[in-house]
Amino acid sequence: MKVVNAQDVQPHFEDIGDTQQFREIRRNDPEPGRVAAEHGSDRLVLWGLVVAIVLAAGALGVGILSLLSSPDAVAGPQGPSGLQGATGPQGVQGVAGPQGAQGPVGPAGPKGATGATGATGATGLTGKQGPAGPTGAVGPRGPAGATGASGTVVASTPVSGATVQSATDPVVGTTVTATATCPQGDVALGGGAQVSAPGASDKNVALRSSYPTTSNGWRAVGSVLGPLGTGEQMTVRPYVLCGRGPHS
Repeated sequence: MKVVNAQDVQPHFEDIGDTQQFREIRRNDPEPGRVAAEHGSDRLVLWGLVVAIVLAAGALGVGILSLLSSPDAVAGPQGPSGLQGATGPQGVQGVAGPQGAQGPVGPAGPKGATGATGATGATGLTGKQGPAGPTGAVGPRGPAGATGASGTVVASTPVSGATVQSATDPVVGTTVTATATCPQGDVALGGGAQVSAPGASDKNVALRSSYPTTSNGWRAVGSVLGPLGTGEQMTVRPYVLCGRGPHS
């Protein structure tokens, strides 16, 4: 029987892989060669596994780098568009910007249609009568009238008509008409009028016309030719010469 020393049986542990398995080896192990062989084989397997992991990691890195450098080469088809989302609330109105510069004047537009005629305004007040113009030139003498019926006048009598006066302070051009009439049965043979004004104003009035109106009436018209004195009037007094036949 072989005697074994205590130191010869003290175990030591040896790492033989990533699993931290330890093999107890005695110094006087009857099969040290087998243990050494197993230990070397485990190391070769471990290093082979490390090399495979490194190579796989390199290939994976190269693939990722190629994807990053050319994404279009491996991009898939575009998916369908999603539904439109709900409209968000209106934002707060911003501050008004400064007024821009005035633009150029545009071309003139077409002529518009003629508007409707406006309403006629109210009639204004009548102005004061203007002064009379100067007396015109005497016209040519008219043709002689037809000869009247012959008869015998037994008597003729002048008859005065009613006196007519103008308004006080008449303007130049004012006219006044007065008429004288013969008694019933008499005929008018002629007539006239007396036209007058007080004082120096008498020269500014005159008989404008004198003529028969009927077989027994006569009309006279007086006219103001110039200004009269303050408060003065023009007076027209007509006359008619009446004739009476033998059987009247």
